[in-house]
Amino acid sequence: MKSLMPQIDSNDGLFHNGNPATGEQGTRVTDTWLNNLQDRVRDVQAEAHYVLQKAGFTPKAETQTQLYQAIVKIIDDNRKTASLTQKGETKLYTGYDSQSEDLALTPKTAYQLKQLIDSNTRSLGNFIPNSKKSSAVNSNSADTVATSAAVKTAYDKGVEAKNAADNAQRSANDGINRANNAQSSANKANNNANGRVSKSGDTMTGHLIIKDGDYSSVRTYNNDGESVRWESTPANNNDIFAKIVLAGKNEQVISSISLPKKSGTAALLEDVNKVKNDVYNKSRFSHRYYANHYEGAEVYDMPIGDREVMRVIIMGATIDGYAKVSLPERFSGTCRVMVMDVGSGRHVVGANIQDYNKVEVHNIGRTGLNIMAIGYYSW
Repeated sequence: MKSLMPQIDSNDGLFHNGNPATGEQGTRVTDTWLNNLQDRVRDVQAEAHYVLQKAGFTPKAETQTQLYQAIVKIIDDNRKTASLTQKGETKLYTGYDSQSEDLALTPKTAYQLKQLIDSNTRSLGNFIPNSKKSSAVNSNSADTVATSAAVKTAYDKGVEAKNAADNAQRSANDGINRANNAQSSANKANNNANGRVSKSGDTMTGHLIIKDGDYSSVRTYNNDGESVRWESTPANNNDIFAKIVLAGKNEQVISSISLPKKSGTAALLEDVNKVKNDVYNKSRFSHRYYANHYEGAEVYDMPIGDREVMRVIIMGATIDGYAKVSLPERFSGTCRVMVMDVGSGRHVVGANIQDYNKVEVHNIGRTGLNIMAIGYYSW
């Protein structure tokens, strides 16, 4: 582009109108100035045409925005993205968490970074230097702090101590359990021993029960090896329920006594013979006959004690209707009477004893009767 066009050749380099009233002349336009103007205008047009050419535009007389469009296009065509190796445009970014190398920080990001730096700077005031850290677990220092390694060591030792304490507790519990079990076994053994009969002799406070089949027995021996045994018999033995057996050394039976399945009192033979020959006892059985008492009467006394007997009275009598019949002897305690019609009529007769020696008979018509009274008498 050419240099600036010279100003008009006037005293102040400006154009002036003339003033006919004063005779002042206007500024004279010379051919030199007009040629300079034409030359500068064309120079500017040539510059504009060059811009259009560089943008690939063809000048159009009817379009007045080509120069602007060409400049915008040239700028767009020559726009470059800034990088570490070339200049260019870069995108603004307000964050500080990107590792991109083609973004530019904004003042806002710079402010946020300053805030973060200031915060970290303040935090550094609480920073513990390595010289003040200790992994020892046996230090008494009040100027150092424990590291994670020291805490873990202390924790491991605490766990180890707890495990040892737990194991000791379990061992103690096991010992207590074993002691309790031993005590329980001892108590059971003692109870078992207390519940047994000693072979050398003992006193039993309960029943001795022996169940060894149909012939269960209890045996006693003398010094010669002979035995006496009490022996049960099978239930289907209808005659005896037990035996007392004297056996020799080889278990051969020397003698035996069978106990019959009867109720009663066992007695020695000599005692039985003594009773048979006892005149006193024989004389206590008595019989008396009363021939003139009504139609005859008999009294039987059977001793049941030294001064008491069971008395039976049998007699006959004929009555007409209701009557009271006297007995030949009296009772002194409980007694009962039975009266029967001996005739062919078979009258229904009722009777009871009054005052221990009278029979009250309820009868219809004349009837022959058999009277039997049984009761207690003592003196």
